[in-house]
Amino acid sequence: NWLQEEFLPEVSRQARVGERRKTLRVWSAACSTGDEAYSVAVCTAATIPDAEQWKIEIVGTDIGVGAVQAAQTAEFGERAMRLVPEPLVRRYFDKLPAGNLWKPKPMLLGWIKFRQHNLLEPLKEAPFDLVFLKNVLIYFDIASKQRVLSHVLPLVAPGGMMVTAAAEGVSTLITGLNKQKPWLYQKPRS
Repeated sequence: NWLQEEFLPEVSRQARVGERRKTLRVWSAACSTGDEAYSVAVCTAATIPDAEQWKIEIVGTDIGVGAVQAAQTAEFGERAMRLVPEPLVRRYFDKLPAGNLWKPKPMLLGWIKFRQHNLLEPLKEAPFDLVFLKNVLIYFDIASKQRVLSHVLPLVAPGGMMVTAAAEGVSTLITGLNKQKPWLYQKPRS
């Protein structure tokens, strides 16, 4: 809800009034099989009226080779699609002829790239407007969480946001970002 009702409308407004270019970079860290990255793509397409005119880059990373391969395949079964509202399914997915599988439309596929990455190592990418770091750090000890955050926080662009999960246990470890909600942090613009 936050993504569609607050973040994306504000990004769109900023572009309309000339406060930013029509670009959006999102990192879905620990993306598993890509559900989060494709959810972000669908929300973006559904919320930004002229999204096809934007340069949108969604980077999904995961340590698991099999997860990354599944994400790149971009075929989703009934379980993955069960919570996607029917109008969004019709608008942004094609049903594949074999079985109950759906594939995102080409526009969404063009926005997303997946690659293997270990969060304990730096990611060589330009900063992101939005970083999702959810439901992964619960598996890390404090020293490892600090190491991950030392790599992730510099990749949040000035004015950018980072979304975590409440159970991550990182609120006291996050520096240089302002807490907006228990799970939401923003990097100051200057």
